[in-house]
Amino acid sequence: MKLIPCQIKVTSVTRYDIWKPKSPGNVSTISVNSQESLVNRIRLQLATFRSFGRQATDINIFTWWREHGQQFPDLANLARMVHSIPASSVSSERLFSKAGLIFGNALRNRLSGEMVEKILVVKANMDKLLLGPPTKIDSDETDDFDDDLDDI
Repeated sequence: MKLIPCQIKVTSVTRYDIWKPKSPGNVSTISVNSQESLVNRIRLQLATFRSFGRQATDINIFTWWREHGQQFPDLANLARMVHSIPASSVSSERLFSKAGLIFGNALRNRLSGEMVEKILVVKANMDKLLLGPPTKIDSDETDDFDDDLDDI
């Protein structure tokens, strides 16, 4: 078999975005213009916000945002997201407990800090992942469970 050299002339190159969502109807995308517009609005609102000066430390922050939210609609939305986080140590205690279980395991003593961090992120988000199709609960199973509860 003899190979014959050939020349291929490329007239155009098509680029594909591998990160582009397959069905754009399911994903909300922000156009570049609206994104720039949002950034500009936030910059203007921040400049106005800074002109107010420093507030007293004993004010009620929720009341302040309720009164001034009309002047800073985008900042008010951000403040609502930031200040709505409940002040609780439960999630951090769970995280430290999981980290203790990982580091305390003799079989996992060679894990790097970066790998442990990745494991903890996966464990923290496992309930948000859909690993299989949702299953319907069979009504017979719930009836059997109710019967078992009645027997107790």
